Amino acid sequence: MAEFLISDVKKVRELNQAHVVNKHVEGGWVVLSAVTAASRESDGPVSRYILGWLGDEEPLPEHKYV
Repeated sequence: MAEFLISDVKKVRELNQAHVVNKHVEGGWVVLSAVTAASRESDGPVSRYILGWLGDEEPLPEHKYV
């Protein structure tokens, strides 16, 4: 498990596709939170992932992780 303080987080990104989350984690993002809940818009539950960027440099744009 990563050890960091929440104040170390420089950027936050919210995602809902596991494969995109995995690419972000491979690229240096950390998972801050993951929640699955029922959705009124779809037939099943929806997962939301909150990721944090700890680096001093700018992270890649979201579309580069797809």
